[in-house]
Amino acid sequence: MRKTFLFLLIGSLFYSISCQEISKKLSSKNEPNEVSEIESEEEEEYDTLASEEETKKELSFHEELYGTNNEAENATYEKLKVDEYNNEIAKFIAGLSSEKYSELQKKPFYETHQSNISQAWEKTEGEDLEPITRWTRENQIAGNPDYKSTVFYPFSGPDILYANAFFPFAQNYVLVGLEHVGSLPHIESLSPEMLNEYLTGIRSSQRYINKHGYYMTKHMQEDFSQTELNGTVHLILYYLALTKHQILGVEEIALDNYGDVTEKKLGNIRGIKVDFANENLKNKQSVYYFKLDLSNENIEKNPGFLRFLSNQFDLNTYMKSASYILHDSHFSTLCNYVLDKSVKILQDDTGVPYSKFKNSKFDMTFFGKYTSTIKDFKNHYQPELKKALDAQAGSHDLPFIVGYSSWLGETLLIYANKSKANGSKEEYLAENEEKSEPIKTEIKKKETKIETKTDKQERKLVYKVQIVFSSRYFKEGAPEFKGLKNVGYYEDNGAYKYTIGNEASAEDCIMLRKKAQDAGFEDAFIIALFNGKRISLHQAKKISN
Repeated sequence: MRKTFLFLLIGSLFYSISCQEISKKLSSKNEPNEVSEIESEEEEEYDTLASEEETKKELSFHEELYGTNNEAENATYEKLKVDEYNNEIAKFIAGLSSEKYSELQKKPFYETHQSNISQAWEKTEGEDLEPITRWTRENQIAGNPDYKSTVFYPFSGPDILYANAFFPFAQNYVLVGLEHVGSLPHIESLSPEMLNEYLTGIRSSQRYINKHGYYMTKHMQEDFSQTELNGTVHLILYYLALTKHQILGVEEIALDNYGDVTEKKLGNIRGIKVDFANENLKNKQSVYYFKLDLSNENIEKNPGFLRFLSNQFDLNTYMKSASYILHDSHFSTLCNYVLDKSVKILQDDTGVPYSKFKNSKFDMTFFGKYTSTIKDFKNHYQPELKKALDAQAGSHDLPFIVGYSSWLGETLLIYANKSKANGSKEEYLAENEEKSEPIKTEIKKKETKIETKTDKQERKLVYKVQIVFSSRYFKEGAPEFKGLKNVGYYEDNGAYKYTIGNEASAEDCIMLRKKAQDAGFEDAFIIALFNGKRISLHQAKKISN
């Protein structure tokens, strides 16, 4: 008891002395003989803070490339829900740790799979993805996270990797190829031998894209002839997982002739939709893949595809290693569509012919080198393109090499960008920040007026003809409507979709659609609204019955 008391007494005295010392130091803050010491301590603290700031600036490659640094960690937003089943499959085929398949991942064949992928992926990241990410930002090509856009990538196969690398902030990616969509395997039901064959096929399918940044259709079709590795969905998930994305959903879809996404059995253009988000689960993005021949004849037979594209956000078209298909007159419909509807085009020399850009409304910038083509396409060399590149002021080098010309040790990229006057909301917002707020206020007033006026009217099924899709609000009588009267609109995901008509049936809209097409809206199509919300024509038919 005495010992305890003694310890308490000593402790109390020590605490009292310490407090007195601290008090003296604080009270002497303004005394001249103490100033230098205090300044020295503050300078040391400042140096520590400066060091921390420098560390923050020097983000690791993964943080910069995949956005894993959460600058708004405490921001409030609704987290998205991960599709655990498909997300675990994606991680498994990408060689990433999976809780669900952890036992299988201990097998020797899987360790080989992980080792081979890790080695190849390290090269792809270092030589392609990292320099692409920095280059797109430095040249303001990557886009703006607050600007909704769609990347259209024809002749792509499953290459979501480079579409996302060049345009990481797109809301939607639309990929098109001749390869089958395929279906994901039931991992648990496969024997080790079958799994080994499946994973070996995944790695084998990467042989060209890992070395040269593109797929070869002929080899892809051979690879996809396997029982389990049977289409593009495997590689789409593979790349999304490797680029640190979470899978939110995988859905087989189809397009009808009006461009509406519908059930697989109801549409004639088959595809798949994969929803995904970054590791923070903050922003949902979607990649669509459609198996479709894009020749003039087939597009005419399947009008729903271009109507689907016209219903997207501002279009950024990306093309590489496209076999010079758009140089063929049999693909002129798609070529003209890309030139007419795209806000941005980023492509190598295999995309839209350079001669087609003459008299267009694009600002052109050329990057990289262009001396020849590979021998398989020697007839597609474009002297005019070479002349334009050489005549360009300044040096526009590329820090990466991808595409056919990688065999020649060079890459050329053409960046075509329409001015703000031709529909680029991204540039409009960047250069007119002061004007953006009044526009928002005007829109809100218009919305309130329409809701009050049409509340009773819209509580039923009506049909309209959609003529324009835009991220901007246009007043009645705007030149964008080409003289059409009584134009209305509805909103969808922050965009404005302008319509004419308010009919009781789809048949009643046929003449209106013809009127819109005659006015210059060639892609005009019929839609249905129920209680003021867009529904598919198939759903509308069910409601009518």
